[in-house]
Amino acid sequence: DTPGSRKRGLFCDASQEPSAKAARCTNAEFLAAFRAFDTDRSGFIELAELGSALQAVQSSVETNSPRSLLFQRPFQFTTSCWLCARFGDGSRLTEIQFCELLGYVSNLKTIFEQIDLDHSCSIECGELHRAFQLSGVSIGEDVVAQIGRSFDTDNTGTLEFDEFVQMRLEWDCYTSAWDACTRGGSVI
Repeated sequence: DTPGSRKRGLFCDASQEPSAKAARCTNAEFLAAFRAFDTDRSGFIELAELGSALQAVQSSVETNSPRSLLFQRPFQFTTSCWLCARFGDGSRLTEIQFCELLGYVSNLKTIFEQIDLDHSCSIECGELHRAFQLSGVSIGEDVVAQIGRSFDTDNTGTLEFDEFVQMRLEWDCYTSAWDACTRGGSVI
């Protein structure tokens, strides 16, 4: 984050301190996941392999959901592409990039679970509105509802984990651009 950035709560990122980054890149679970999902043994995680890895994370979020027993939604391909572009070269990830991506997604999983107050494995408008407020973003519930609808690709009226990840990825782009222009200030 840019010094002076106001990211917190819903918008808090995994630490970028060198020791935290090193810990992610040497995390035994992340390294084992890289080996497990690099099915073609190319030394890279390609987009299709990334989709499988992200599906596994999404399944871990939805473990207690009655819906997960009946229907397993694939992780959104578009979100996989955004993640691959953010952490890799757009089509594949090195081991270190994959570990950074898993650190980011793991952080989002924790935030998602904190926002999901009723433990339904999805975020309703009221929960999203509360998260925005606790993050210092004062916008009306009607605006939050519009934001939620724009990321609710399966039209359930809630945000599932992959939809939440997509929302955060896009929000991160907006806040990074804002921080770059304002150097953390409140006006351009």
